[in-house]
Amino acid sequence: MSTIRSWLLPAALMGLLLMLSACAPGDNGAAGGHSDQMAEADTEPDHAEADEPAAHASESAPDEHAAGESEEGHGEPGIGYIGLETREPVPAHELDAWQEKVAKEAYKKGVIDQGRLIFFALSFIVVFLAFLKIKKLEPFSRILREAVDWHTLGTISGLMLVGLIIPSGIIITFFYMPTSAGVYQSVEYMATRPVLAFFRNLHNWSSEIFIWLMILHAARTISTRSFLGNRKFIWLSGAVAAAIAWVAFLSGSFMRGDQEALEGFAHMMYSFTLVPLGKLISDFFTGELALIRLTTLHIIATVFIMAVFLALHILMRKVHVVVVKRWRKAVIYSTALTIFMVVQSIFMEAPFIRGLQSGPTVAGIEVTKPPWPIYFLIQGENWFGANAMVAILAIVFIPLIVFPYVIELLPLPAAKKLKVGEIAFYTCTILLLLISYIGAAGRIQAHIFM
Repeated sequence: MSTIRSWLLPAALMGLLLMLSACAPGDNGAAGGHSDQMAEADTEPDHAEADEPAAHASESAPDEHAAGESEEGHGEPGIGYIGLETREPVPAHELDAWQEKVAKEAYKKGVIDQGRLIFFALSFIVVFLAFLKIKKLEPFSRILREAVDWHTLGTISGLMLVGLIIPSGIIITFFYMPTSAGVYQSVEYMATRPVLAFFRNLHNWSSEIFIWLMILHAARTISTRSFLGNRKFIWLSGAVAAAIAWVAFLSGSFMRGDQEALEGFAHMMYSFTLVPLGKLISDFFTGELALIRLTTLHIIATVFIMAVFLALHILMRKVHVVVVKRWRKAVIYSTALTIFMVVQSIFMEAPFIRGLQSGPTVAGIEVTKPPWPIYFLIQGENWFGANAMVAILAIVFIPLIVFPYVIELLPLPAAKKLKVGEIAFYTCTILLLLISYIGAAGRIQAHIFM
């Protein structure tokens, strides 16, 4: 009975996640292997939607922050490419129909992302309740604690990285063209070849799950009160790995070379020009070498730096003991999660927005929504403007990295420090998810294009 019960919660969580994922918006296609005809059909304007109100165009109008920002990046819409400043003219009638279609699909995606963010919030609440030290709730907390071996989350994250993310990334890199003009065609080619599409899908979905697992692992660490004293450096190494994982995910989203990638890249580079020394970064990622440099950053972040920090994290004695003791369960959970990822990758295409017939991407418009791990950044931009994006990243990741060192400096008894740390972590996590949810549910706002 205890064995059956131990599988109920993880099975329920994965089932809920699969249902949310199965509702993915239509712009991403059906299965991983599209025919060339389907790929071409997706690029044709959907005239059936022309009768709908052009709400998306008005909703993506520049907000009040754009007026006060630099004129750099403004201009008439035209066919553009990541890293290049030149634009080619695009027929207005073709652009209008395509822009409305892309915006409509972005709002559909936002609805699905709202469900995902609710699921993630519920998973954090489950971890919190599982280790909650309230006597009256102890029977309920014990059921949640015994339903899953929460101490395996870190090991599962590592296995996902080594077993799914890196191998699938290596395979698709053989067919990836890291040039501004060639990136879209290479990704589109992969999306229309069943085997390559499967590995591209697997790389994307496992990367998203990896981000979620790392944060959930941090929540378990907080709830078991194992982040102060001699364990501070363990937290530090894991937090740095999490921050680098997010950078790897961000750079990977730019490497798709589709409309969403172009808009996200333009926003990020523009925000760097608004902070001291940031223009050096923006200039470095401008020009024909932009995609090559992004690819190099992505590989370094994923394979080298993050692997080093995870190795340091795992090989520390206290962590190593937990890994050795629980590795069998971690392998079982990872196998179940891998099966889930494989099924999802067979039937669900990773995000990829098909372009116009006259060109793959359009510079000068903002009609897409980002992947869910980036919503907090975009919603911060919605509130405070593009000049706040770099500051938002610092506000989120620096406190995460130094968190136990700050908590330990508090003039409180050890027990109260742990309690304050737990409350602070969960408050900030739920707040971040709430901000992300607002971004997913909100309208598309233009910031750098008029």
